[in-house]
Amino acid sequence: MSNAQLNAMSVDQIANISTSGIGALTPTQITGLTGPGVVDLLAGLTTNQIPALSAANIAILTNDQLNALGTAQINSLTSTQANALTGPQLTGLNVENLVALSTNAISNLSTTAISSVIGQISSLTSSQLQSLTTTALRTLSNTQINALTLASLSTKQISALTASQISNLPAANTSTLTTSQLQALGSAQIAAMTAPQINALTSSQVQSLGTSGIASIPNTVVAQITNAIPYLSTSQIQALTASQFQNLTVAEIATLSSTQYSALTTKQIMSLDAAHVSALFVSGKISSLPPNALTKLTPTNTSTLTSVQLALLSTAQIPGLSANVISSLTTDASTGQIKGLTAAQIPVLTQAQVKGFSATQLATLSPTQTASLSTYAIAALSSSAVPSLQVASLTSTQVKSLKADQVKLFTANAVSPAISQIAALTIAQVPYLSADAIKAMSNTQIAALTFDKVAVLTATQSAALSATQLNAMSSAQLEKISPANLRSISLAGMTDAKLQLLFGTAQTSKTLTLDQWNMLGSSKRSTLRGLVALTPSRFTVPT
Repeated sequence: MSNAQLNAMSVDQIANISTSGIGALTPTQITGLTGPGVVDLLAGLTTNQIPALSAANIAILTNDQLNALGTAQINSLTSTQANALTGPQLTGLNVENLVALSTNAISNLSTTAISSVIGQISSLTSSQLQSLTTTALRTLSNTQINALTLASLSTKQISALTASQISNLPAANTSTLTTSQLQALGSAQIAAMTAPQINALTSSQVQSLGTSGIASIPNTVVAQITNAIPYLSTSQIQALTASQFQNLTVAEIATLSSTQYSALTTKQIMSLDAAHVSALFVSGKISSLPPNALTKLTPTNTSTLTSVQLALLSTAQIPGLSANVISSLTTDASTGQIKGLTAAQIPVLTQAQVKGFSATQLATLSPTQTASLSTYAIAALSSSAVPSLQVASLTSTQVKSLKADQVKLFTANAVSPAISQIAALTIAQVPYLSADAIKAMSNTQIAALTFDKVAVLTATQSAALSATQLNAMSSAQLEKISPANLRSISLAGMTDAKLQLLFGTAQTSKTLTLDQWNMLGSSKRSTLRGLVALTPSRFTVPT
């Protein structure tokens, strides 16, 4: 049949051609369907006849011929026929016919053909979009991808997009992705996302990125996602690498919630500089930080913390600070960090922490802070720090815990009591000094005890006094030793002069024991007998 005969056929006549007849038409015959009647001629093909056209015939149809077909006819194209469509043909399809392509046809379009569709691609229906193969999607240009209704793509399709396609999506497009689609993104895709894209996401969307996704975000982007940081789940917070956390801005740290604080790790905190550490110490939040997260802080990155900020730490967190950090706390009169330690925090300081106290730090503590030190802490004080201990602020329990070696280090200055620890001991404290502590005191220290403090020495303390210590006492001190305590004192090593001062006082009822008397030499006995003869009412000696 000639082209002239085909063009002369009516629509009804064309409709009566068998499918085998349609299939037998040659490309020459198909291209010969031209002229004013072509629309009617092609329109005459039924949906049963269209599939009979060969792929070769489909491939040579002009845009006019394709657009002459109705939507029902376009919809009847087979997968083989769809695969034969060229880029120019797809581009030339009117919108009505483009959206009429079946999902089967869409899934069989060649990548060359689909990549040619630019302006019309946004017209594809949801079902058509979902029919695009992952291979086809990956061949689309950024412009084409940006024109798609992303929410219509399946998770499989989303996961197939290239990193370049993802990174070039406008933020407005990214924000339309569903949580399921975001969950389908791989680490490489998330790593390609820009800060504006991530900042455009909602809380549920951000959390859909998962932990591995968050960990894949480049440091430079992490430093710009201020809007998204508050949305991170606790598991995502923990997934942030030390490098990522280090790149958070101070403004981003300020957006962290107390719940997020509770998820922070040691590695994350130790990577921060002083400015970022300072930004973390915020009222209502810092107390939520796990104590072990503080263990790797250094004197360097805690150097700018204020006393007010240090006071924000809980009693559970204080032991987590390293001894190096504690020993580095500043002691300025007005802004010293150590002044920030509260009466609740001081008692929980560990022995290792207190052992690191310098003399200046110990001297800087307020009376309340000093009185708050635990007995374990007192015991751990270094020998270099003890001379700076504010003894007047110690409680009776603390005084009782003082070791002999520590008391031995107390300063003693009878001339300038203000700078003497021994002189600073109160009447209420002295009776709580251990016998070993009394025994360890030097002659200078003994001499620095004021007479009113000697008067409150217990029998046990008095018994601990050596003859050398007694000989170091002044007359004012000796005469204050209570009569009841004299029976506990070893008098044998005392000088005659000191014995006379001890017993030649106005105090009465001083009695020596037989053991004490027997320990004395003949000259001392003679001296005491002479005193008895002069003042028989003051004391008695064994006969």
